[in-house]
Amino acid sequence: MKLVLVPCGLSSWLELGRLLGRLDLPADPDAARLAAWASRLRSAGVARILHSPDGLARGVSKALAAALGVPTRAVAALAAVDMGLWTGLTADQIRTRFATAHRQLLEAPLSVTPPGGEALSAAAERIGAAVQRIVRRSSRENVALVLRPLALALARCALEPGNEARIWEDAWLDQPLLINVDTPSAMATAAPPAERRAGS
Repeated sequence: MKLVLVPCGLSSWLELGRLLGRLDLPADPDAARLAAWASRLRSAGVARILHSPDGLARGVSKALAAALGVPTRAVAALAAVDMGLWTGLTADQIRTRFATAHRQLLEAPLSVTPPGGEALSAAAERIGAAVQRIVRRSSRENVALVLRPLALALARCALEPGNEARIWEDAWLDQPLLINVDTPSAMATAAPPAERRAGS
């Protein structure tokens, strides 16, 4: 089985590197990018697209599903991580204003709880359980998951355990990530992001 983790697309905040949390913003359409992503999903043989229950992910999911001619559905448990008072901040602002928490994000991200937000350990458990259910139920077909950036990073962590330290780095991925879950190591390949623009 192949599982493709797809970023939720672009918005004005994501372009600026701001953390979205669960705030919903209108997407900035990027037809060329979506066409390239659809081509990658087609090459991976994606037969179904699941997405987090927010407007950004829904818009990308519907556009990709239309291009591929496959069904799409929202999954509540894949909802974005609530970033609390960090919503709207950039990574630089977190480093400046919350230096200790920023170090934890780099070294032990699952120990971090954004002020007024969701503990990353709880979010990892929620998203990890959802991903594992999807894998169990979709073992005979390839699936794409369209997620907010930090949720995408936590989904990758669930599929590749032991790599928790890179969660914060993965939260800035801006290209689809293909993971072969049939191999014991669940090796992943991804095109290198041209520019780190996305935020959680």
